[in-house]
Amino acid sequence: MPVYHPVIEEGIRTALRDVGARLQIRPAADALYPSRIEPWSEYLTGVQGKASSFDPLAYWIAEAHARAIDVHVWFNPFRARHPDAKSPNSAKHIASVRPDLVRSYAGHLWLDPGEPEARAHSLRVIEDVLRRYDIDGVHFDDYFYPYPINDALDDGPGTKGTGEKKQVELPFPDDASWKTYCDETPEAERMTRELRWQHGLVMLSFTVLVYTGFALTYPESWWASPLLRWETQLGSAARCSRCSTGPIRRSIS
Repeated sequence: MPVYHPVIEEGIRTALRDVGARLQIRPAADALYPSRIEPWSEYLTGVQGKASSFDPLAYWIAEAHARAIDVHVWFNPFRARHPDAKSPNSAKHIASVRPDLVRSYAGHLWLDPGEPEARAHSLRVIEDVLRRYDIDGVHFDDYFYPYPINDALDDGPGTKGTGEKKQVELPFPDDASWKTYCDETPEAERMTRELRWQHGLVMLSFTVLVYTGFALTYPESWWASPLLRWETQLGSAARCSRCSTGPIRRSIS
């Protein structure tokens, strides 16, 4: 028969305080909550721009806080459309309103991180949520999108006559400003500082991949240098390693 003990009860309360729910609310420049800035997400209603009959984010927050569970909202800051999307972009979507800020890469649409107005748009979306909802944290989903992909196979150095091929990376449409953004990150640093200054009690965190070739143990990775610098200079509250490679997904399912 369970025995009550004040130390055990306090331990349970502490554990509940440390529990946090991370909710993806902006998968692709859309919203899983009512927004004046971006359209409703098709992942919720089936059609981008079609309104939900209720506010899922408000409901999640109320139910979680009633159980002493923190709510951290998860943003994808730059992805504007996934290749698996079914419905067309609504007239309210950033690709419709400001197509000059959007780039196509490998079947995806991306807000161009090299464009200051694109970065300001994402910051405005995040700040709108922080003003309107009692959230406990902001989480950036794979902040260093888009990942490079291979465009083709080409004869590499020293492979002539051997039949061997070298993979060639598909360049991002705005490669120069994208690389400058990764190297200098003035807007990203401003974004982090503004969020901390205006909403100091909100935890900031970001996802990093952990499979071979992308892990932080590989400092030569194309995005590792800015990531480590941001973490050092800005003191991000949490780094969340993510294991979701294809083989892992298949083994779990």
